Amino acid sequence: QLVDASVGGFKDNNQKVALSSLQSFSKLVSSYGPALEGNCGVLVPAVGGALAHSSMPIRTQATSVLDSLCATLDPVAIAAPLAQTVDFGNQRSKAALVERMRSVVGPLHDRKPQVVMKTVVPLAVRLLDEHKADIKAATTDLVKELYAHLDRDLFSGAHRLSDKAVARFREITGAPPMSPRRAASPRGR
Repeated sequence: QLVDASVGGFKDNNQKVALSSLQSFSKLVSSYGPALEGNCGVLVPAVGGALAHSSMPIRTQATSVLDSLCATLDPVAIAAPLAQTVDFGNQRSKAALVERMRSVVGPLHDRKPQVVMKTVVPLAVRLLDEHKADIKAATTDLVKELYAHLDRDLFSGAHRLSDKAVARFREITGAPPMSPRRAASPRGR
């Protein structure tokens, strides 16, 4: 109920109410931390919506709340809601959300590398076609972060990635093409 009330406040048309809700929730994140993990599916889209608000103080506070959520909560719990919010959220908040996804890649890879391959890599592929400069820059940083943690494993799933996506990933990361002998091996190494 507390989370539902907070989320309602984030979306309030009254800027003072929305800002106050975000400020109060920021304190809750630091107090309750991991107890909020079950609510990531509701929290992340609501905060993502606040990131697109026309008021700068609300956007700033929403950024702070999202940073706290990403730093406090289990990266496995936050990865899927964050990816869904990038896909279906407001265009104005997309670059900031992709930047937060990049910040989660390292801890997520340490905990569950298969979630990175299942959730974050497909998101990066979908983002390759974005035309807005800020989203393109955030996507480039995300792909570089993925390569830093996955190395050639980023390309070993090439059977699931289109040739175009693999070529774009290689272009962004500066990774050399795999030799034919290596390409035939199951792990690309």
